[in-house]
Amino acid sequence: MSVRRKLVKFMLWAALATSLLAAAASAACWRYGDSIVSYFKPTIERLASEATGLSVSFSSGSVKLFPYIRVVLREGSLISPQGCSPWSVQEASFRIRILPLLQRQLDVASVKIAGVRGTFAMSRGALSLASSSGSPCEARGSSQGASPAQGKPPAGATTSGMPLGVNIEKLLLTSSDLTIFGFAESHSLRLDEVSASVRADAGGLTLPELDIAGAFDSVPIIFDLHNATASSKSTVFAASGEIGLGDQRIEASGRYDRDGQSGQLNISLKDVSLGEDERLFGDSLPPIRGTASGALAATIKAEDISISGDISLRGSDVRVGDSFSAREVRARELAVTLKDRRLASARANIIVEKFHCVDGSDAYSADRVDGTLSLSQDGDTMFSGALSIAGFGFKDEDTTITKATALLEGLSGTVSAQTGTSVKVSLNASSIYLVNPNIIVNSVSSVTAPLTISVPAAGGYSVSGPVTIAGGVLTLQGRKLEQTGGTIQMLVSSPLKDFRSSNLSTVSSGQQISGKTHFAMTRANYTIRDTSFALGEGTFAADLSLGRQGVLPFTASVQASTLPVAGTYRALMQEDGAPIDGSIQSFSAKISGERKDLKRSLVGEGSLLLSNAVIQTVDIQQLIRKAIAAIPLVGTSLVPKEQPLEIHDGSIAASFAVKDAQVTVPDLEVEYSNLQIQASLTSGFDSSLKGTAKVIFLQETFRLLGFGFDKLGNFLAREGRVAIPLTIGRTISDPSVEPDMQEIGKFVSGVDLVESIASGVESLGE
Repeated sequence: MSVRRKLVKFMLWAALATSLLAAAASAACWRYGDSIVSYFKPTIERLASEATGLSVSFSSGSVKLFPYIRVVLREGSLISPQGCSPWSVQEASFRIRILPLLQRQLDVASVKIAGVRGTFAMSRGALSLASSSGSPCEARGSSQGASPAQGKPPAGATTSGMPLGVNIEKLLLTSSDLTIFGFAESHSLRLDEVSASVRADAGGLTLPELDIAGAFDSVPIIFDLHNATASSKSTVFAASGEIGLGDQRIEASGRYDRDGQSGQLNISLKDVSLGEDERLFGDSLPPIRGTASGALAATIKAEDISISGDISLRGSDVRVGDSFSAREVRARELAVTLKDRRLASARANIIVEKFHCVDGSDAYSADRVDGTLSLSQDGDTMFSGALSIAGFGFKDEDTTITKATALLEGLSGTVSAQTGTSVKVSLNASSIYLVNPNIIVNSVSSVTAPLTISVPAAGGYSVSGPVTIAGGVLTLQGRKLEQTGGTIQMLVSSPLKDFRSSNLSTVSSGQQISGKTHFAMTRANYTIRDTSFALGEGTFAADLSLGRQGVLPFTASVQASTLPVAGTYRALMQEDGAPIDGSIQSFSAKISGERKDLKRSLVGEGSLLLSNAVIQTVDIQQLIRKAIAAIPLVGTSLVPKEQPLEIHDGSIAASFAVKDAQVTVPDLEVEYSNLQIQASLTSGFDSSLKGTAKVIFLQETFRLLGFGFDKLGNFLAREGRVAIPLTIGRTISDPSVEPDMQEIGKFVSGVDLVESIASGVESLGE
């Protein structure tokens, strides 16, 4: 017989034998199927119940014996002794190869589980079965045995002599939905497919591959684990793994010794995008947006965990909650310790690029923050460190700070859930640029300050401490102040900014100014009080309340004494050419108004006394001489024939009132050694000027007005009173002085003169 014919004959006999075996197995399943199912089903239910501590049962099942054992269980459920039903299974099927069983090996070709529905509760990082409301299901101890509903295994069944080797070639879980309660809210976990292979023997357990695909709270996830092993000593090692969240990937590897409760975990992140829709931690952490990258290593010892590595969060709009944002946040040489799974300490080198923070209408920013931070936690959280800040900025309704550079040294503080955050720090800053409608700080050579920062748990913030400034260059209302310095007691908070100083100094146009002040700024207004400055031997004091944004009213009061007029003018106006020389013996004024309509709303009153006053911009004597000479008939005779004495030691006194866009001076008195001027003037805010005056010639000057009559001249000199009436007009910068012809008419008619002579004759006769 040829080889070919022998091979065909063997194949026919083999096919026949196989057919006979299949027929026999089918007949056995048809005849004894219910008995076989009744054997396997209770055993599986009992083993599962012992493993979970819950009552596990299936409503129905089927079995097939050839060419492999196939067991199918349907409509499974898990029920706690209290009636909690956290899980259900639509179908579970097992394909077991027959021949390996003869060698005490359980070789499972496949395990397929479909339609799992269940609930977990997460507490302190551990998962437990839970009811649909999230309450943990209390499991029964394994010593209590299976529930009566499960029945007893058939005679001859035993739990001893378990297989020495188990191999599951394909474990497949599909179409399952789980709910996880944790972090103050519930999350949904959809498992589209879980695929794995398992090998177990006397040496331990090996999981060559585990792949999970699904969604967590509608965010697609994947999980790939390779070559995970569990030795007989319960040491688990995962050579490599990958977690996918959306389009992101996280690689991980590590080992864990369950007996020693110790392990190592390495995690690598590359461009992992975080968004507010990925609330994996519920409300326990603020929502974080950005792209995370870095590498972390965790060492686990019982309940203690140590984490080290580098991590960064970057993007065009990195955000933490609604208040903080940055372009990049990096933590280098990160070291974190968790005791009993709670944060105990942390340390890192911190770099923050393009930082922004908003609190109400106040906005803070920094181009770069670089330094070291450490924290520890024992009830409250305590931290310390040092930071370098470049390009610090601040902005509220009308004030902007930019270009500030600062060192924060000796940084320490406490964070308490009950009281909030308190911080102490030593500030060393420079290069400040501040812009406000009223003041501009161009530069400051140094700012040093031990500061206390408080952020109460109820909200808000405050920054306080003595701030020492040197070398400041300020522009106040368009006027430059140099070498500005002093120590300022500062309080900066969300509703209030308060500054006090008793040793301020500055230089304005070469004039040294020193003083003290109390300046406060709220969201509604500015106030200045307890403020005075010294210039030379004189002082200047002021109080001010000024509405912000130019819409609220203001009030101001000013007092001054023994101030040099020229020096004060140069310091205030920053130019020479004061219109009056001399000394301000006293000055006081109170004014108020509406900034939005200053000219029409401004009202006030005050008084002024000058000594050694010389009016520089107007030649008073020349104006008076011209005015007297213009009197018809007698004008040229009234003008003194000799030049009067030089005016150099006069005094000026006046009160004034401000109303209806003009200043009224009802009682101006100017007194020199050779004449007096009494005037009533009104000046408009448009520089217009009008009023009346009397020039009173004194002493020897009046002898020249006797018209050749010695007795008359002597009388006038003795009486010392010849008043020449004048009118004043045009503008302040270019006044006109003319004789008051109506008053002079009386004099020309002889009425006043006759009365004066008659009175004088009577006096002479006596």
